[in-house]
Amino acid sequence: MDFITDVKAFLVDHLKHFNCLPMEFEFDGVVYDRDQYEERLGEEGMKEVRREAFDWEKCEDYIASHGFGPALLKAQEVARELWELGDDYATIGHEIVARGLTFNQEEDERIETLLKNHF
Repeated sequence: MDFITDVKAFLVDHLKHFNCLPMEFEFDGVVYDRDQYEERLGEEGMKEVRREAFDWEKCEDYIASHGFGPALLKAQEVARELWELGDDYATIGHEIVARGLTFNQEEDERIETLLKNHF
């Protein structure tokens, strides 16, 4: 039994199922709170956990729920960076829309029609 391996596996599984990190982790009869296990894993270890747990399809659902169209390709890169830094899917969805990284087909078609009629 290895603390680092066990805690990483547990955290990845927890993130995938609950979209958040647990408040505690038990290993060898010792309960570690979130600050303690994050300190033992370090910043890079936590990023690795979050990277492995990232679910783009779930993230896309949060982005689409804002009603501004599907995400552009660049959005996935930005979403992964934000997820690694600790943002949740709802915050990421809002941030992607705020940065204009969605494709609004209706708006693009309207602009294209206006341009065709103008020139």
